[in-house]
Amino acid sequence: MDLTPHFEKMEVELAQVNRDLADPEIISNQHRLRKLGQRHAELQKAVDLWHEYQAVKQEHQDAIAMLQD
Repeated sequence: MDLTPHFEKMEVELAQVNRDLADPEIISNQHRLRKLGQRHAELQKAVDLWHEYQAVKQEHQDAIAMLQD
């Protein structure tokens, strides 16, 4: 099961949330700001873990390639 498309969507959403958090209109709406802050935290954690997974996966593939040489 390839989760890449799912996490790519999360990365896009995270970028949008970051843009929204910088919007002065949103900053003045405390309820919306709080909801976006919570969503940002959720997405950031998941995206960070995804990036860690990708790095470890690449290291694993590199190690296998070195062993085969």
